[in-house]
Amino acid sequence: MEPIYLFRNLLRQASILFDDVARAHTAKLITSGFRRNQKLEDAWIIHEKIKKGRQALSLLRQANSGEPKPLRKVLDLAYGRDGHRRRELLQPILDRATSSDPLIPGVPRTAPPPISDELMALMKHQVGTTIHRAEPEIPKFNAWGRPMPKRRVANMLRRHREYVLRRLLPPLPEEMIQRLERFVRGAEEPVLPRRKIKPTPTAQDSGRKLSPRFKRRAYKKIVINTPLMNINEKTQKPVAYWSDVAKGPPIETGKLWDFEGLKKPEVQKPGRTKARILKEEGSKDGKQMLPNQRDGEVGSLKESEDRVSAEPEEVPGEVEEVYYEDGEDEEPKEPEERVPAEQDEVPREVDGEDRGPKEREWERSKKLDRRDMKRK
Repeated sequence: MEPIYLFRNLLRQASILFDDVARAHTAKLITSGFRRNQKLEDAWIIHEKIKKGRQALSLLRQANSGEPKPLRKVLDLAYGRDGHRRRELLQPILDRATSSDPLIPGVPRTAPPPISDELMALMKHQVGTTIHRAEPEIPKFNAWGRPMPKRRVANMLRRHREYVLRRLLPPLPEEMIQRLERFVRGAEEPVLPRRKIKPTPTAQDSGRKLSPRFKRRAYKKIVINTPLMNINEKTQKPVAYWSDVAKGPPIETGKLWDFEGLKKPEVQKPGRTKARILKEEGSKDGKQMLPNQRDGEVGSLKESEDRVSAEPEEVPGEVEEVYYEDGEDEEPKEPEERVPAEQDEVPREVDGEDRGPKEREWERSKKLDRRDMKRK
C-alpha cells in the first residue's frame, strides 16, 4: 500500500469514530505523523513507518467494529490516559513543582526531584492503583554497613520519580470530566460523525454493535481512571479523589415486608449420595432422618457426625497401664498389648499371578516382541 492510500484510509477510519474528541485527536496524530516523516529518504525507515501505519489502520478498524480493547486504547489516547496527551496534561503540574537544595553542596545533580503539594496529593491518591508507593524506601546503610552515600540516595530518588511519572494519571479539565459523567449517566450522547458507518467484515463476523449501553461502559472506564482535584477547606491543600460515577449507585438492603405474598419454596429432594448417607445414619440410630432436617437437630447428619467425633477412638497397639495401691501383696502383672485387627489388604504376591506394575509391563512388552517376531 502506497503512503498516500494509507493516509486516506487512516483519515477515513478516524472520521467514523463515535466520539468527537477521539475523532479530532486521532486525525491530528495522523496528519502530524505524516508531515513529520514526509522527507524521509532511508528505505528501511520508510518501510518501518508504513508498517506502523498499517498496524494503526488495523487498530482503528477494530475499534470501529466494536472491539473493546482497541476502542479503549483509542479513547485512552484521546482523553489523556496514555500517550502524548497524558504528558501534556501532566506538564502544568510538574511546572508548578519546586526543587530543593542538592544533597551535596556544589553538586546540582544530587538535588532531589521537584515536588509540590498538588503532585504529592496526586501520587498518594494513586498508590495501589497505578503506582506502588509515592516515595521510595531508602535504607540507612549499604551492604557494607556504612551510611548510604548521598549520590546513591539522589539516584534512587530520581529513578523512583521517573517510574512514577511513567504511570501517573493526570486529571482532566472540569468541563470535560462533567461531560463524560453525563455520557455515563445517559443524560447526553456524543456528537455522531457525519460519515455513515458501514459494517466491516470483522464487525459482521463478531456481531458486536455500538449500542448506547456499550458506549456508556466505554466512557465509564475513562472516568474510573481519571482523578479529580480539589482544595480542602480546613487545610487549604489540594486533595485528589475519584468521581462518584465510578462508585455506582448505592445498594439498598431488602426489608421483610418486601417479601410478603411470596410462596414458600418447595423442599428439594436430596441427591443419591445424600439420601444414602441419611439412610445409613438413620439405620444406625434407629431414627428416621428427614431430608430437610436442619443441622444441629437431633437425628440430623451434622448432629450424628458431631456425636461420632466426640466418642473416644481406640488406637491399635496402645499399651494399657495398670496401677496398684500401696500395701497390696500382689505383684503387678505385665501390661498386655492390644492386638490390632487383621488388615484387609492382602500383600502382593511376587511369584504368583498378581504381580507389580513393573512386572506386568515387562510381561506385556515381552508378549508384543514375540508377536512381532512371529509376524516377521
